[in-house]
Amino acid sequence: MTCALKSNGVAHSQQAPLRQDPVPLILLSWVPLKPELILNPGVKHLQNLADAGLTHLHLLPTYQFDTSVLEGLPPDSAEAQARITEIKNDDGFNWGYNHVLWGVPKGSYASDPTGPCRIIEFRKMVQALNFIGLNVFLDFVYNHLHANGPHDKDSVLDKIVPGYDFTCVNNTANEHYMVDRLIRDDILNWVVNYKVDGFRFDLMGHIMKDTMVKAKSAIGNLRKETDEVDGSRIYIYGEGWNFGKVANNGRGVNASQFNLTGTGIGSFNDRIRDATLEATQQLMLSTAKDHIQIGMAANLKDYVLTNHEGKDVKGSEILMHDATSFAYASQPTETGIPFFHAGDKILRSKSLDRDSYNSGDWFNRLDFSYKSNNWGVGLPPKGKNEHSWPLIKPRLQDPSFKPQSSHIVATLNSFLDLLRIRYSSPLFRLDSAKEIQDRVLFHNTGPSSVPDTIVMSIEDGHKGIPSVSQIDPVYSFVVVIFNARPSEFSFLSPSLKNRNLELHPVQVKSGDEIVKKSVYDAFSGVFTVPARTTTVFVEVSNG
Repeated sequence: MTCALKSNGVAHSQQAPLRQDPVPLILLSWVPLKPELILNPGVKHLQNLADAGLTHLHLLPTYQFDTSVLEGLPPDSAEAQARITEIKNDDGFNWGYNHVLWGVPKGSYASDPTGPCRIIEFRKMVQALNFIGLNVFLDFVYNHLHANGPHDKDSVLDKIVPGYDFTCVNNTANEHYMVDRLIRDDILNWVVNYKVDGFRFDLMGHIMKDTMVKAKSAIGNLRKETDEVDGSRIYIYGEGWNFGKVANNGRGVNASQFNLTGTGIGSFNDRIRDATLEATQQLMLSTAKDHIQIGMAANLKDYVLTNHEGKDVKGSEILMHDATSFAYASQPTETGIPFFHAGDKILRSKSLDRDSYNSGDWFNRLDFSYKSNNWGVGLPPKGKNEHSWPLIKPRLQDPSFKPQSSHIVATLNSFLDLLRIRYSSPLFRLDSAKEIQDRVLFHNTGPSSVPDTIVMSIEDGHKGIPSVSQIDPVYSFVVVIFNARPSEFSFLSPSLKNRNLELHPVQVKSGDEIVKKSVYDAFSGVFTVPARTTTVFVEVSNG
């Protein structure tokens, strides 16, 4: 059977509707045989990220459809959002969290949805992404299905065993044995038959911990020789939020952030995210800074930090230049596993839509030619944005808010530099709680600390430091300084005097001339970092 490419067949690269240069499934399928196809802007973008050190691509469904009727509207028009809202539940764009069947690739992405092409082309897409250096994560929602009951056309499980698979409405009863079994079998299906490299679970806290642990164990038992899969390299993570009917183990021990300790299953770190968003007033800045530092220490609940009040507290006890480049700089330089949303590195705007999961391609689209960030395509949809329209409207009207292509490229290059820095040293990728506790230290702490700056050091084992082993043959010591202030920041640390620290070679070669103004004086122990800049200093190992 021939699987011929349709005009709307695009690879679902992250959650990324594409503006001018789609990444066709057929094109991706041929990349291993014809490497010159990497010249496609979308594939080239992914290749550049992989070359800089990005390791995994997290897939969400996307779709491409005609939007020419909206092209001529004013940048602050309310008409575009009105038209998109009318069709939002019927168009092809959605984050895909309305599952009908878990184990079936979505047919609308295939050249022929009625036959085996959806399976063949999905497998080829995974193969092609692996070929350019990217592992593939799948996003799944096992806590609910799109429909339930015996009559709904999208209901499947209730028509097989009525009343067994769900609790309230369409929420799955994961505590029931066969629902637990179905979830675990489906995970193995995607690993064995589609060769995906990991899973992200939406609302993982609504799944029982036992299900997650058994799934991880089953995957871990897969062997390359017998299953054509090395289960030890499959990563599982998700949203470990503790709320709703499952809160505090209401229906059994759930896979929440706190319950997952020691399982090897990852949970999203909301501490560093929320603190970065909320750091506005002075007290909030101090508290938020504590959150961010714990977040940078992989969100370990047992990591001890001197907080803004001068108290030594554990992570579990802390409760509460270029702005874009600076905003995401903590992620590549933190310990733990960082994630980056599609388009962050190319100034994706969505015209300020705060929740774009069902806002269509018009507001969500990406431009891998880097000519536009989709700013000023109309007021964002009314439903969740109308209260902010008075603030948004004048900014959409103002042409100075629209970035030029040079701004987009500069932001991307800054992001690539940060990835290269992360992968220049295993010190940024510590893989155990003990290593983080032994090696990571924050210096600008306590009641006299400056709240809008962070100074972090990471120690490698070397002569005179017998307590930790050497894991980096190149660098023995790393210092990362985040200066969120609108002015230059100087920091004196007696414990950091007389070291052989220098600006990281990636930043020395960077196109960012501002970061090159960062200096360290060994005699005084003073670091100086420009405004809104993240600087990395390294000490070359002497054996």
